Amino acid sequence: MSKQSGYYRFPTICDSRVVFVCEDDLWTVPMTGGVAVRLTSNLGEVS
Repeated sequence: MSKQSGYYRFPTICDSRVVFVCEDDLWTVPMTGGVAVRLTSNLGEVS
């Protein structure tokens, strides 16, 4: 299994999930671990 490289910022816990920013997109993953799922896919930089 490979790990995704990049930066991970602004982790937030909601119920049993963690939402975080990676490479200017929002991702979510269960707090128990597993595969992260991208929630957004933007062409521009987040500001």
